[in-house]
Amino acid sequence: MGVEENKQIDPLKSGVFGLVDPAIDAVIYVTSAEGSMYKAFQKYKGDLFRQVGPVDLYRYLSVMKFCHGTYVTLKCLEECSTREELKHAKKKWITKLQAKGEAFLNKQEGRNK
Repeated sequence: MGVEENKQIDPLKSGVFGLVDPAIDAVIYVTSAEGSMYKAFQKYKGDLFRQVGPVDLYRYLSVMKFCHGTYVTLKCLEECSTREELKHAKKKWITKLQAKGEAFLNKQEGRNK
């Protein structure tokens, strides 16, 4: 995947995280959480009866679950202490991962910010 995986990051802290599709071993979407990244991640693995995130992400997650019986996994990318750090770190990771063909469901966010 090319992401720095040797860092030990606490998923209970605020920060930027990626949703990984295990079938392609790639981060498909980058998001952030103020508070527990792990708790924020849970909504992406839920029942999906309500839309979570942008419509393209929701469709992707629904196909994974209902057609393939798989779920995304959590990849902690960076811990952050402030909102400003979250904002900059999220932009940085979207740009970095899109250069590698990942984070493709962050299309508009990566271009407009």
